[in-house]
Amino acid sequence: MNANTKPRIELISGQDNAPVNAVNFKTALIGQPEVVKKLEFYVASHSPETPIPTMLFTGSEGLGKTLTAHLLADALGRRIVEINCGGIDDRERLFNDIFLTQVHGNSPVTLLLDEAHKMPSDVATELLTITAPNNDFINVIDYKITSIEFDMRKFNIILATTDANRLLRPLVNRCEEIYFNLYSHSDLMKILKLYLGDCDIKVPESVEKNIGYACRGRARTAFLLAQNVKRYCAINNTKCLSADGWNALSDVFGIHPLGLNTKEIKLMTTLRRYDYLSCANLAIKMGVTEDNIKDEWEQRPKELGLIQSTSKGRGLTVDGLQYLEENT
Repeated sequence: MNANTKPRIELISGQDNAPVNAVNFKTALIGQPEVVKKLEFYVASHSPETPIPTMLFTGSEGLGKTLTAHLLADALGRRIVEINCGGIDDRERLFNDIFLTQVHGNSPVTLLLDEAHKMPSDVATELLTITAPNNDFINVIDYKITSIEFDMRKFNIILATTDANRLLRPLVNRCEEIYFNLYSHSDLMKILKLYLGDCDIKVPESVEKNIGYACRGRARTAFLLAQNVKRYCAINNTKCLSADGWNALSDVFGIHPLGLNTKEIKLMTTLRRYDYLSCANLAIKMGVTEDNIKDEWEQRPKELGLIQSTSKGRGLTVDGLQYLEENT
């Protein structure tokens, strides 16, 4: 059958009424001014002639990429479909389990593809076609006995990843990249106090620096830490997290100076013992996989300048050696 004679499915058949909701991005996204400016610009300019572009949210985990996708969908008056790309095996899964079931309908949709770097190559190739720029913002994909119409005025895609370098480069070039920075200590304290606000718990300035490091530059960690502060204060019938209280809480959860955890301290002490190690050898010594080392164990010490990657392998920096001398 010729492609031109195939029956066509309009993926989104309804009308786009966006933007319909007032969303205060500045209030919701503390410490991400560049993100806020871009989102406000695109929401304000969204129209049938200038629809929301395909976006690529990049940056470390826990910085609010998922929250931001939901805020954007809300501002546009769209329902959001959130998919982890680790679960998309191939082109068939993309169409059958996502496009034709979760996205297909009569209301505009924002599709969030989280951990986008994990998508298979054939899925990335399909997204290239779907997001191809053209004057009418409509692309048609042949799938089995039908053709599927993607009207990008009613449907926007957000790719979110901690590792944009692993994405297909032509796909990255189709996106408006929005980078999420690590939060400053002052921004993290604002976020933490926001989460503590309903309990009216006070945090003295003498404790703020330690808590700032423990938040590890991430809003998600600030949220989780705030819940544990609430629990501690409830158990001890207090409305103030004193220095002694912070020390007790740190002991319970294994929070070391500069906010490092026990796994990271173990990694650093292993590097001190063996000088330099390749990622593979380091993983063997630690009894974990190389992905564990790259994605979990070494990330924060690297951000703090305590370990480095060189031609000889992973090794401690001068600051890393000093840290261990002072804290272990």
